[in-house]
Amino acid sequence: MASRVVAGEDVEGFGITFLEAAACAKPVIGGRSGGVPDAIADGEAGFLVDPEDPRPLADRLERLIADPVLRRHMGEAGLARARARSNIKAVKDRLIGLLKALP
Repeated sequence: MASRVVAGEDVEGFGITFLEAAACAKPVIGGRSGGVPDAIADGEAGFLVDPEDPRPLADRLERLIADPVLRRHMGEAGLARARARSNIKAVKDRLIGLLKALP
């Protein structure tokens, strides 16, 4: 999903679709825009690409299609990352940390 900036505004604020894919052990490819880089560990659980240039997107798609071991490895890494970062305790701890940092 090559989300990109349209009219000066980011169209993907977080990237829940990428988190959902990771929870299903699927590697992901996303546009380096908005909150997508927060959702994708580039080169680990998927790839970030320039959303304005179709060639890198096509290259990464071809690479994943051609390499089942890479697909499986990235999918498993994404699942592990989703479990570690998106469980209720991790989210609660991050929220408390942010609230404590407020003036």
